[in-house]
Amino acid sequence: MNVSRGWAAALLLGAGLQASAVAQSPEWPSVGEPAAVSRAAGRWLWADLVSTDSSRSAEFYGKVFGWTFRPVTSADGTAGYMTILADGRPIGGIVPARGRTERGARWIGLASGDPKTMAARVQERGGAVATAPVVLPGRGEFAALRDPGGAYFAVVRTERGDPSDHVGRANEWLWFELWTDDPGKAVAFYRDVFGYAVGAADGRADAYVLTAGGRARAGVMRSPDPKLPAAWIPYVRVADLPAAVARAEANGARVVVAPQPHHRSQVAVLMDPLGAPFAMADWRPR
Repeated sequence: MNVSRGWAAALLLGAGLQASAVAQSPEWPSVGEPAAVSRAAGRWLWADLVSTDSSRSAEFYGKVFGWTFRPVTSADGTAGYMTILADGRPIGGIVPARGRTERGARWIGLASGDPKTMAARVQERGGAVATAPVVLPGRGEFAALRDPGGAYFAVVRTERGDPSDHVGRANEWLWFELWTDDPGKAVAFYRDVFGYAVGAADGRADAYVLTAGGRARAGVMRSPDPKLPAAWIPYVRVADLPAAVARAEANGARVVVAPQPHHRSQVAVLMDPLGAPFAMADWRPR
């Protein structure tokens, strides 16, 4: 992935658009389908794509995963945030990265937690706050953060409750994984910030599983290329991995890691046409 760290930072700091967009949007879409469930800090709920070309991004993911998109009308009437729907269920959004001349995009995952508490812990442990805690009407309190390795993520305390805790269905999020050049340092950081339990990943060196609320929530592994900036990679569950990879390539994606077996599934990692890394897996339960 030929991605400059400065560009990745600039785009992900575009998550700060969520804060500035409070004035643009009267109400943000809630995260998922809210339910009266207990919150589990560190549970990944949602993902937003910060993109300099929202229309191109929507076209690509619509063709690959069948996602549809619901625009959120800005107060000034301009095109703004788009909610991503998988079979009619909200799972994420596309945030326009305005003011950039270079084309690009990045995914940023939103995890459940208290933004003020998490922001303080992140700073105490060598990370940084990209967007200070802010209330997004309809969504809840939000903060965008950066870990010491440079990977960006967000924390949200949902206004209307977290969605039901379930394994992602077809074309929904299945997993989130951090690629970093120092997995040991990263797991110590996220353990302290979210209170994760940490375990070794089966059959993989320098790879870990992060657990919260009694369930595995995310993974951490050494980046396959030391030149890559640290980043959280979202995984989409698919029914037919070869067919999904073929659709992605036909619509402008590049395969970074070809389909390979892993943990009762086939997994592939790609870059979308604007350079955002993402993964697919055809995971099958026992």
